[in-house]
Amino acid sequence: MRARVFMGWMLACLIAGPALGQVTDATQRDFHTRVTNVYNFSPHLVTPTQQKEKASEMDSFWKDVKADPAAMLPMLRVELKNSATPRFFRYDGAALLLSMSHSPDDEQLAADSLPSADLADVTPLAYFNMVHRLAVDGADVTQAALHLLDDPKFSVTFTQPNMTLKRPMALVFLLLPLPESKWADVLVTEFNKAKKDETKTTLLTAMFFAQTPQTDALIAQAAQGGQSAAVQSEAQRWVNTTANARQTKYQIKGKEPEIREARRRRAMEVSDAALSDISAMTGRLVQLRKS
Repeated sequence: MRARVFMGWMLACLIAGPALGQVTDATQRDFHTRVTNVYNFSPHLVTPTQQKEKASEMDSFWKDVKADPAAMLPMLRVELKNSATPRFFRYDGAALLLSMSHSPDDEQLAADSLPSADLADVTPLAYFNMVHRLAVDGADVTQAALHLLDDPKFSVTFTQPNMTLKRPMALVFLLLPLPESKWADVLVTEFNKAKKDETKTTLLTAMFFAQTPQTDALIAQAAQGGQSAAVQSEAQRWVNTTANARQTKYQIKGKEPEIREARRRRAMEVSDAALSDISAMTGRLVQLRKS
């Protein structure tokens, strides 16, 4: 009797198919097809009418995904890891994921997806805010932040507070919430690969704020020559800034690790006051690292 009951239970399980929320190859393929169909466009390349139509499709997609997180979240994660998905999905899909989950793994997945997005399709403020929020939460956003280098005209304007960050300082605010060990050496690598002057000058700004032996050495080397006049001039400006910082009195107490940690926390807020404090803390780091 028990054997018949057990065999009946096994048969029922086989007939019922996958458990609730389990992703099969077929359902993942269907989900991928829908992602491709919904996001097969670049917002900056279509007409306002087409944008409106696509916005309606994306709204429906978001609604369906959020209606069944158990089934949809696993498939959404798979698609965000799929480099073959449309570029606008890399941003909008990350935004959808973050609207449903803020687990460390999901936040890192979103951060890893963003560098593949086309910045022409995303408002600078929206991109900056998403990356900054992820950095504050502890995700490694180094590559997402460096994606700003793909847009030489990138700048972000805030109404509250009323301020504008051009690309160099926008990059600094995105990186500073992270430990320098995650991004300082990457800046050196990117500088050595860079071909455009505006890319190199942006990186020089971020390298000054890194305050590491490697970034210091590169700034000093660039100031001495071997670069274009514009890059050499920018490097010399940071050499001069370093010299001036050594002669400035800062009302900042603490040892180097404490000031770096305080600077990370301060960079979690974007404001003129935060920028002023970060600059002063960086100046104090210059002094401490010399002594």
